[in-house]
Amino acid sequence: MKMKRMELASIDVSSVFKIGMTLGLGFGLLAGLFLAPFSTRAGAGIAGVFAGAVYGLIIGIAWAVAAFLYNVVAGLVGGIRVTVKDGVE
Repeated sequence: MKMKRMELASIDVSSVFKIGMTLGLGFGLLAGLFLAPFSTRAGAGIAGVFAGAVYGLIIGIAWAVAAFLYNVVAGLVGGIRVTVKDGVE
């Protein structure tokens, strides 16, 4: 099997934002819906869903900022080097 060295030169910020937002939204909504029955407040379910949406947006923005910073640093010092091999068994 032939081994190849490659470098991750840049990351698409918008795709990282979409993935981060989707995962954050999913986790946030699950947490909000799971914790809502344990609340004594009226409207806790709605608040949980809203908090999940806000959490998803915050996570998406944080991941996008991290991808942007990676691109800046990788442009200055080089990206992460990985070794891949052809022909997975």
